[in-house]
Amino acid sequence: MTSSTTPDTTTAATAVATKWNNSPFFAPDSVVLGLDIGIEGIGITVRRGQEWIYSKTLLVDLPEAQALAERRAFRASRHARKNRKTRMRRLKELFLRHNLPWVSDDVMSRSDPFKLRYRAITGKLASREALSICIRSCVLRRGYDYLAMSETETGGEFPWGTDSSMSEAAKWLSTTYVDAEMRHQLISLAPLMTYKKKKLNEKQTELWVATVNERYAKAESEGIPATLADYAKKKLNDRKARGRNFPRSHVEEHLRTIIQRHTDLIDDADVFTETLFLPNNSKENKKRAIFHYNRKTPKEAQEHYETKVKKCPYCTWLELLESRRDLSGNTDIRKWKLIDFVSTRTFELISQNKLPMGSHRLSAEAVQVLVQAICQEGTGWGEAKKAMEAALQPNRLAPKSDWNKAQLEQLSDIVSPSPILRKGRSNMSAAAAAAMFNAATNNGTIFDPELLEEWKKESGLYIHRATITSGGGIYPQVQTLLGSLKKNSSVFTTDGFLQRLFNNTLRHKLGGKSVPDYCIIECVKDPAPNKDIKAEIEKKQKENRARREKQAEKFGKVNASKADFLRMRLFCEQGGSETSPATCPFTGQPISVADLFTAKLQLAHIYPDSRGGLYMAENLVLTTQEVNLAMADRTPFEAAKAGLPGWLSWSEMLTQSKKFHWNNKKRELFAYSTAYSFPDFNNMTRTAQLASELRNLTAVWMGIAGDAAQIRERIGNPAGIYTAAARLCFFGPDYKKDRTDNNHHRWDAAAMTCIPPSALNDVRYGGIFQTELNGKGNRRLMCIMGLNTPDFEEVRKDGLECPLIKLNSRSKYKSLGDSTFWRVDKEGMTSQRTPLDPGTIKAKELSDTLRKMGIPSDQIPSDKKIESWLTDCQAATKDDSVVIKPLRLNNGTPIRNIWKFGSKGNLDKSPLGWNGIITENDKFDQLRSLSASNDRMELWLGWNAKKKQWEYYKRIIPTAAALAGLKRMGLPWRGTKNAPQYLLDLLSKRNARDLKDLLCGSLPPHAVKVATFRKGDTFLLDFELNPKYVEKLQKKISIDIMDFPKVLKTWGAISAVRSDGVLEIKSITRKDRKPCVPSAASKIASMLGLPLDATKAAELYNLSTPQS
Repeated sequence: MTSSTTPDTTTAATAVATKWNNSPFFAPDSVVLGLDIGIEGIGITVRRGQEWIYSKTLLVDLPEAQALAERRAFRASRHARKNRKTRMRRLKELFLRHNLPWVSDDVMSRSDPFKLRYRAITGKLASREALSICIRSCVLRRGYDYLAMSETETGGEFPWGTDSSMSEAAKWLSTTYVDAEMRHQLISLAPLMTYKKKKLNEKQTELWVATVNERYAKAESEGIPATLADYAKKKLNDRKARGRNFPRSHVEEHLRTIIQRHTDLIDDADVFTETLFLPNNSKENKKRAIFHYNRKTPKEAQEHYETKVKKCPYCTWLELLESRRDLSGNTDIRKWKLIDFVSTRTFELISQNKLPMGSHRLSAEAVQVLVQAICQEGTGWGEAKKAMEAALQPNRLAPKSDWNKAQLEQLSDIVSPSPILRKGRSNMSAAAAAAMFNAATNNGTIFDPELLEEWKKESGLYIHRATITSGGGIYPQVQTLLGSLKKNSSVFTTDGFLQRLFNNTLRHKLGGKSVPDYCIIECVKDPAPNKDIKAEIEKKQKENRARREKQAEKFGKVNASKADFLRMRLFCEQGGSETSPATCPFTGQPISVADLFTAKLQLAHIYPDSRGGLYMAENLVLTTQEVNLAMADRTPFEAAKAGLPGWLSWSEMLTQSKKFHWNNKKRELFAYSTAYSFPDFNNMTRTAQLASELRNLTAVWMGIAGDAAQIRERIGNPAGIYTAAARLCFFGPDYKKDRTDNNHHRWDAAAMTCIPPSALNDVRYGGIFQTELNGKGNRRLMCIMGLNTPDFEEVRKDGLECPLIKLNSRSKYKSLGDSTFWRVDKEGMTSQRTPLDPGTIKAKELSDTLRKMGIPSDQIPSDKKIESWLTDCQAATKDDSVVIKPLRLNNGTPIRNIWKFGSKGNLDKSPLGWNGIITENDKFDQLRSLSASNDRMELWLGWNAKKKQWEYYKRIIPTAAALAGLKRMGLPWRGTKNAPQYLLDLLSKRNARDLKDLLCGSLPPHAVKVATFRKGDTFLLDFELNPKYVEKLQKKISIDIMDFPKVLKTWGAISAVRSDGVLEIKSITRKDRKPCVPSAASKIASMLGLPLDATKAAELYNLSTPQS
C-alpha cells in the first residue's frame, strides 16, 4: 500500500504526539471515561493514566412504546365502568320516583332491547317494563361525545386514539356516524394527520373531507332508526350493533322520541325527562346528572388539564415571575419563534439576473415584515410571503429549491399557524417570549438575523438551554447512566449507573475523585427510545444493506468494501449508473463507470480536509485524479473564482449541482461561499439528540454545566470514523469488529478514552488523526503513533467477572402479570381473549380457533373468504389510505377478538403462576397469569438411603407474588385444611401431600444446600452455534462460516427458572449461540465447578455418611 504521508506530516505527528503525552489528558492521574452508546448496549470503559480501571458493556432494556398509552386506556376503562355504575344507580332511583319498574339483570339479559326500541319509535309499547328496558338500553349505550374530549385540549389526541395516520382515522370512521358538530371537528383535524408519516397533501385532505361528509350523510340513511329496522327485519343479528358507533346527540334524540311517545306510562313525564337529560355543566348538576353524567364537568376537565401544563423554564433565568407555558398561537410566542428561527436558517437566493447566489440569511427588512404580519391578526401566509419577497428585492428566493420549500413550510407554521397548531402547548410562557424578543431586537428596532444570533450567544441563551431538562430525558439510555435531574435545575433526584460506579465500585481506585476528568461519548445517529422504534431502525438498516448489496451486484462488484460502497453511492448521486457515466461537479465532464474502482478516480473533499473538512459522504464527491490535484485546498467557490482551464464557472457549477441526487445538507455545503469561516459540521453530521442530551447531563454531573470552554475541553463527541480509526490503530490490523459479540461496545469505549476532546481532531490542527492515500486513490483516516496509551490487549481479556451487565428494573411499578382475564374449560385448559392480528395467523388456524370458541359452523366464514381478507390486510400495510373492514361472521357480527388457547399451560397440572378466585361451585374466575412464577432454584446435596449414595437434589422456590396468588385462590401452601375440591383432586392425581410437596418436592434427611440460581446470574459456559442465526446473517452480509466455531466458551445469563427443574441460559456476549438448557442436577452443579459425582462433592463439603 502506498501512502501520501510526507516527512513533514510525520514530523508534525511526532510533535503532536509529544504534546498530547505531556498534556493532562494522558497524565498518570487523569481519569478518562469512554461511553459507546449503541441501540442495545452501552460500552463503559474507565482508564486512569495508562491503567485500565473498568471495562464493561451495559445491556439496556428499551421500554415498550405504548406502555403509557395502554395505562391511559386501562384507566379510562375503569373510569367508564365506574361512571356507568353511577348512571345506573341514579336511573334506578329516578324510575322508582316516577313509577317505572327496574327489571332484574337476569330479565334484562334475556330481553331484546333492539326490538322493543324499534317498536317504541314505530308503534306503541304495551307495558312499563318494556319502556324501562328501552330507556335503560339507551343510557347504557349512550354513544360517544367528542365535544367533551376536545374541550379538554387533548394536545394532539384523536377520537380514534393517538395514531395520526390516515389509515387509523379512516378505519375508525368506517364504523362511526357523525353529527354536524363532529363533522366540523374531524375536518379541522386534517392538518395534524399523516399519510406514510408525512402531512396530508391537498388531494389527501380532500379525500379525508369527502370521507367525513359521506359518514355525515349516512348518519341519516343508516342511523339509529335504520339500524333498528335492519335488526327487526333480521338483516342484523348482533344485539349490540357492534361496528356501528353513533354520536351521543343522536342517541339522545332517539331516546327523547321514545319518551315523548310514551308519556302515559311515566308519572310526571316532563320532570322525568328534565332530570334524565340534566346537563353535566356544573358541580351542582353533576351530583344529579344521569344521561350526561361524567366524572368531571367540562370546566373541571379544563382546570385539571391546566394543572398538568409544565412551568416555563425561562422565567427564572429572565428574573420573571414563575408562570406556566402558553399556547403556541400566542402572538408573543410566535414573534420570538420567528426571530429564533430566522437567526440560524439560510435560504437559497438568486440575483436580479437569475444567477445563483448561494445560501444566505433573510434581510432585516424581510424579518421585520414577517414580524408585522404576526402582529396583524388575520394576515394569511400568502400575503406575508409576498411582503417578505418584496423586502428581499432586488434578490429573490430560488423558485425551485427543495431547501427553500422546507424552510418556508416551517415559516408558514410560525407566521400563520392552523387552528390546531395554535391550540398546541409551547415550551415557554408568553411573558418569557416577550422579554427575550424585546431584548434581542432592542425593543423592536433590530431585525438583522446575524445580530439576533449574536445576542443569543452573548446573552447565554444557548448555555441556559443546555441546562433545561424534562427531569431525566426522553432516552432510557441517559436515565440509566445518569439518573434524573430535578426539573430545570442541576440537582439529581436519583443517581444513575455512572454515579454509583464512581462513588461506590471504583471509589478506591480513583484517587479520591468522584467524577471523571474527561468524558468521551459516541452515540448512534438515530437512537431508539423504545422497542417499536428500535424495530423500525433495524428494519431500515436491513433494507439499506439489501439495497447496497443489490447495487454492488449491478456494478459487478463481489465482496464490496466500505470504500467501494461509498464510491458507488457518490457515482449514483452524480447521475451515474451501472450503464451510464456520472458527471464531474467541477468540470461537467463525464466520469466513466469503467474507472469507478480504479485509482483514476478519487474522492475529493468539498470543504478541504486540510482546513478541517470531515471525511463523510456529505463532504465528498467523485472526480478524476487530475481535477482533484488541481483543486488543491480550495472550496468549489474558490476553485471556480480561480478560473482554472476547462472548469465550469461558479453559476454553472451551482446549476449543474441541482441535477445531482444530493440532500439539502450536501447542496448547502457545496454552495458554501463565506470566506474565513468554518461550516457547521456538527449540524452536517446530524449529531443525535441522544448525544446532546447525554452531553448536557454529563456536564451537570461533572460540575461544568454552563462553562462552554470547560465543556469543549473536557467532553468529546468524536464521529464514528474517528473511533474506527482509533480502534484500528490501538487494537492492531488483525482486530475485526464483530457485532455478534456484545463486547465490541466496551472495546470501542476503550478506544475512545484515548481520543482527546477536540472539534478539529486533525494533526494539522493539533489533533491525533491524519489521512493517508492508498494505491486505489482512497483516503484512509489514521491515528498518529507514539501516544502513551494503555495496553489494549489487556482490556480485551475476559477476567473472572462477566464483562456484561444487565441491570434489573428499579421501578416501583412493575406489572405482576397480564391485565386480561383468562378462562378455564372443563379439562383445565386456559385461554385468553386477544385482538385478531391478521399478520400472525393463517386462514385454517383462524377457522379452527373460531370453532373452538363455540361459534356455530354455519356462522363461520369460509376458508376462501378468510384467506381473501388476510390478503387484503397484508396489502393494506403498504398503503395508509387503504381501509380494511373487519372480518365478519355470516350473521354480520365483526370479529375483532379471538381466544388464544393453551399458551399458559394447564391448571389441571399446577395452579402456580395464576392469580384469581375459585367460586363456590369450584370454578375459576378473575383469572390472571403472573409474569414470573419461580424465584430461584436451589441445589442440595443429600444422602439417598435406598441407593446408599450421595446425590444432587433440585428444588424450585416460587416467587412471593406466586404464593400470594395461591393464597388469594384459597389454596393452602402447607396441608389441605379448608382446601377446595379442585386442590384435593389435583393432589390425589399427582400423589402429593400438599402444594409445597407438589411444587418443591421433598429432601432426604441431612441434606445441605450448596447453591442458589436466580434469573440474571452469569456463568462462563460452552455454547453451541445457532445455525439459523448464521443463515439469517448470511442474507444480510457476506461472511465466512469458519469465523463461527461450533462450540465456544463464553458468558451466559439465566433467562428463566422453569417449574420442571430446567435452567434456560442465554449467551449475553454472543448473538450467534443457542441457549443452554441444563436439566440434570449434576450438570447444573458443574456450572459452579463442582464435580459431576455427588460423592466427591460431599467430600469437598466434609459431609460424613449418615448412619443407617
